[in-house]
Amino acid sequence: MNNRYETSFKHKVCREYLKGGVSKVELQYRYGIGGKSAIVNWLRDLGYLADDRIKPNSPIKLSANEKSDSAQLKAIKKELEDAQLKLEAYQRMIAIAEKKFKIEIEKKSDSK
Repeated sequence: MNNRYETSFKHKVCREYLKGGVSKVELQYRYGIGGKSAIVNWLRDLGYLADDRIKPNSPIKLSANEKSDSAQLKAIKKELEDAQLKLEAYQRMIAIAEKKFKIEIEKKSDSK
């Protein structure tokens, strides 16, 4: 049986994994996700992990003939949503690293 998952579900699982405290295997078991590398692939495909094959910061190439204004707006909104999720993941990774290694990585607004 070929399982297909909604993008929102994939984001939820990726964020839960990046938050820490649960392994990929535990998440696969909890949500019935098949395939040993499914979550790793989602992390790459959704921009949570760097991958040479994926260029998450490359500009969207849209031609007026190819897409309507509505489709362009939808693509830009999707790119913004992905960027916001990536930012959230990076912020969580920084917070986890600061806590684990007891070092200040991100400059606090009240420091000089």
